[in-house]
Amino acid sequence: GDLTEAIRQYSHAIAAEPTDVGYLVLAQALQQAGRLDEANAIYKRMARLSPNLAEAQKAAERYLAGK
Repeated sequence: GDLTEAIRQYSHAIAAEPTDVGYLVLAQALQQAGRLDEANAIYKRMARLSPNLAEAQKAAERYLAGK
């Protein structure tokens, strides 16, 4: 419910342990908060760097569905 807090926590989590899923969850939270430029930058970065982007997207969707 609190996107600002979620973004803060997701940012902290990926700083401690960067993962594809973590970045995608952060990007989705940023997108929901209307911070589209930041979200798009993460999506573009992940598209270039992630060897398993499709798998990470499915995992991020499952994670968010559980929230």
